[in-house]
Amino acid sequence: MSSRSGWFVCSGGDNVLERTVAVAIFFISYLWLATEKTPRYVVALCGAGALVLAKVFTLDEALRQVNWDTIALIFGMFTIVAALSESGFFNWLALTVAKKLNYNPVKVFLVFPLLAAALSMFLDDITVMLFLTTLTLQLVKYIPINPIVLVTAEVCAANTGGGATLVGAPPNVVMGTQMGYGFNDFVIHTGPVVWICTGVLLAVYYWTHRRHLLAIRVTNRRELEAIDIAKTVTDRSLMIGGVLATGAAVLLLVTHRWIEQAWHLPISIGMAALIPALCLMAYEDQHGRDVMRKIDLESVVFFIGLFVIIGALEKTGVFRVLATAILSKIHHPLVVVLVFLWFAAVASAIVDNVPMALSMVFLIKGMVGLPGAPPQGILVWASVLGLLMGGNMTPIGASPNVVAYGVLEKMGLRVGWKRWMQLTVPATISALIVASFLIVLKFQLGWY
Repeated sequence: MSSRSGWFVCSGGDNVLERTVAVAIFFISYLWLATEKTPRYVVALCGAGALVLAKVFTLDEALRQVNWDTIALIFGMFTIVAALSESGFFNWLALTVAKKLNYNPVKVFLVFPLLAAALSMFLDDITVMLFLTTLTLQLVKYIPINPIVLVTAEVCAANTGGGATLVGAPPNVVMGTQMGYGFNDFVIHTGPVVWICTGVLLAVYYWTHRRHLLAIRVTNRRELEAIDIAKTVTDRSLMIGGVLATGAAVLLLVTHRWIEQAWHLPISIGMAALIPALCLMAYEDQHGRDVMRKIDLESVVFFIGLFVIIGALEKTGVFRVLATAILSKIHHPLVVVLVFLWFAAVASAIVDNVPMALSMVFLIKGMVGLPGAPPQGILVWASVLGLLMGGNMTPIGASPNVVAYGVLEKMGLRVGWKRWMQLTVPATISALIVASFLIVLKFQLGWY
């Protein structure tokens, strides 16, 4: 038996101590994240550093826990979205849609959340909600829709709609890259379920608030018509470049496996997003620094630290132990699938759904191959749906919630947890019930 000096003495025969250290650092990091007192990237780096100091990992081992393909994908998409943001694309698109709807309150209430869902399929949902929330608050000055109701509907739709593609939300990126599922897999397996659930969310929202919406009268159309939408575009060249880069990224994400096989080019998922992003930066180099300042680098660093923290649980066998315990208590594979969906939903309402996604990845990996375990695919799709929709229910369940909540509070609109949950929980529970039926159907059909 070998030993290592330092805070702890750990070896192959002393795995229990290593496991205890890894679990302790994991829970301390989670609790620290939940306080929201410290930037989350600082928490993640501190947790990763503690694991190295505790000699659970060497520094080289810690860096090997990071899935750099995931990091490349996130950085590439963040760069493209930052360019679109800098160009004024989001304001232009939202105002154009509102004008096409003739500023009709009911149509705006239904279409703006659908717009949030559609944009979140391809763009960073944090940026989508930042700009859409700000624009919604400007729009309700002319169309007197309750802004808190509309913004929470947009958040729910953005979180749910983002489940339709690999790049639609950070949990998808984590689950897809870690488990080997590509862009097309998400479109086929979660896309139809996500859009049905988005429809359920909006139906519940509309039914609950229909009297308020039908009573609204727009009396200041002259002011609305006077808005010069063209002026919202601050840089037309950068906007066109950003749209083209987005299209190129999606095209490469759809075809990268074929390109690898046919042309033997190493176009991984991460490179599919990174190549268009770098081309955009090179083409629009005069805006490079402005775009770089808008990239959410804090989230990129957070992911790096998070991979190390969750990797420690995987290395010490925590997820294998949990998987074995679950299957010893629940003997029907379909019940296990539904437990994964609802556990992911409830857990992501309490803590950020990104670390929950990485935890679920290793839990699924630990379960695969055990007697009585459901197939990997159905567990992945159930977990994705639970993580994204469950995050709707509280202001901290997902990053877009935090952004929208912050903008509302900054504009003097007091929301509070109680009001947020009164608005989001009924619609989200309804959507989760429908998702449960659809997951059961997929399981029975073997479509996973």
